[in-house]
Amino acid sequence: HVKIPLLRPALLMCTLFTALAALQLYNEPNTLRPLANAISTTWVPLMKIYTDAFVNSDINLAAATSVLYAAAVLIISVIASRLVARRASGWSR
Repeated sequence: HVKIPLLRPALLMCTLFTALAALQLYNEPNTLRPLANAISTTWVPLMKIYTDAFVNSDINLAAATSVLYAAAVLIISVIASRLVARRASGWSR
């Protein structure tokens, strides 16, 4: 019999991967932008970085924004993985 406590670590890992994938969101809003007026060129952070770098030709701002974004993603992923590891070790006892 499969029990829910045995599935919790796998569910938490899937949640972590989903959160990281959401932070990398770029393609979907960029593809839908010509069809929807509500999606601006800065709707998600990666779209802003692209607009700064290639539309506005402001490479310095795009580089600074991408470094800050990468640091934020790193911090969020470290915190989430530690929470998952702590909860997974507590459930396996």
